[in-house]
Amino acid sequence: MSIRIRWSGVLTGAAILASLATGTELAHAQPPFPTTPMERCVRNTTPDVTQTVTHSGNQVGASFPNGTNPPNGIFPGDVVKVIITGAVRIDHWGNTYGPSGATGGHERYWKSLQGVRWPFPELNAFSSVARWNNNPGGWVGDPMRTISLDPAFGGSCTSAPNIPVRLLYYINDPGISDNGGQWTIRTDVYRATTTCAPGFFYSGIYGCLPRPW
Repeated sequence: MSIRIRWSGVLTGAAILASLATGTELAHAQPPFPTTPMERCVRNTTPDVTQTVTHSGNQVGASFPNGTNPPNGIFPGDVVKVIITGAVRIDHWGNTYGPSGATGGHERYWKSLQGVRWPFPELNAFSSVARWNNNPGGWVGDPMRTISLDPAFGGSCTSAPNIPVRLLYYINDPGISDNGGQWTIRTDVYRATTTCAPGFFYSGIYGCLPRPW
């Protein structure tokens, strides 16, 4: 009887050790918690800053941060993702396009029209257009389709330029007065840091600002 108990104890101990080893392997196999802005964006964690604006079809533009001539709100090391939905009517006859704008035969037709000066000739007609802009320095990089920042359209999380910027949105339409409808644009920003230098405080959407006191 004592021998059987002794072997039973050995087997039980071995089973416990095996279980612990297996548990350790499972724990190590789990992906690490995302830490970099890009990892957090790709994993779709909660952004540090998010803003949703409405871009009406007959509105010249929209922006992140929102407002008239806003300050920079995106900084080197940050990562940006956009979610854009809705549709814009581009005339009084009901021709309507989503954020991708005209594609295929529609794109070829519109671009074949003579005498039309497209704001962004290299991009799809009537598409939503995004541009990095430094305040007060000016444009940074080339215009891009807004959907290039939206994973739902095959876009991706995108690293910010190497200088502070804001993100301005337009519609690639030479005449917006007869437009209707709207796009809803959500801009998510994953900060490289929310820690500010001495004498500054973290404001959220505008990053680090000088302390007023």
